[in-house]
Amino acid sequence: MTDPSDLNDFTNLLRYFPRPIKSLGELVLSEDGYAFWKNQGFTWTGQFLLADNSPSMTHLRHYLTLKKIEITL
Repeated sequence: MTDPSDLNDFTNLLRYFPRPIKSLGELVLSEDGYAFWKNQGFTWTGQFLLADNSPSMTHLRHYLTLKKIEITL
């Protein structure tokens, strides 16, 4: 997320999630976090930086593995 308003809204939303989470990427990596975001989340503005070993690329690879999607990157 890059918009300060979105970041503030996200921080406020996390007060209702039962365990500490630091980012949206971390939240959606668990089944209960994904369900929480799907039901409570909102449209946001952001950037995905897909350089090797970036946090965004790490989350993308994990997501693809969870979904059993094979892709050559």
